[in-house]
Amino acid sequence: MRPEKNEDPSSISPFTMYSRSGKKLFATIPPGPIIGSWANKHRAFYVSGEDLYELFEDASMNKRGTVTVDGTPARMQTNGNQLLVCSAGNVYIDTGTSFFQPIVSFARGNADINGVNVTWKSGDKFTGAGGDVRNGDLFMLVPNLYTVITVDPDGEHLTLDKDAGVLNFYPYQVGSERLRGVMPEFIDTYFIVNEPESKRFPHIRL
Repeated sequence: MRPEKNEDPSSISPFTMYSRSGKKLFATIPPGPIIGSWANKHRAFYVSGEDLYELFEDASMNKRGTVTVDGTPARMQTNGNQLLVCSAGNVYIDTGTSFFQPIVSFARGNADINGVNVTWKSGDKFTGAGGDVRNGDLFMLVPNLYTVITVDPDGEHLTLDKDAGVLNFYPYQVGSERLRGVMPEFIDTYFIVNEPESKRFPHIRL
């Protein structure tokens, strides 16, 4: 209760007691502590412990993925369709259907996939692109990441370290490292992050 002084001198009591507004528990997000959040009037996301959760209006929640933590805050940004999370210098993307770590890519295109065998179809060939694809490079078929084992000299065929299933004309990215970043922003259709301990600002456009 809260007291409010009565202005009328003829009042029986000099104060009237009114109900006090307060708070009640809406939801508990395990396991804690919460190290980052992003919300608008429609959706809310939290990094609690090492996990990213979406919290819904009925207090239910959905675990979206797991991130690396180091005691610093996790920071988030959205482009209206995807959520980008920076935590412990690592970058994560939640598309709504998948959760993955993007790579710094030097080649992009489309390919047919049959198990571990990849056949180039369009875009950057595997040789002669921004940088030739080499054994050990990262080969991303969003949201899954593979390692290149061999590259054919014709630049149109390579093999992966594990079975990627059967995919036709599927977009691929090739790079040599996972993207790292802090302080995410969204500018002119691009996600932009500050690469830790550098002056570089890599950008992501999905």
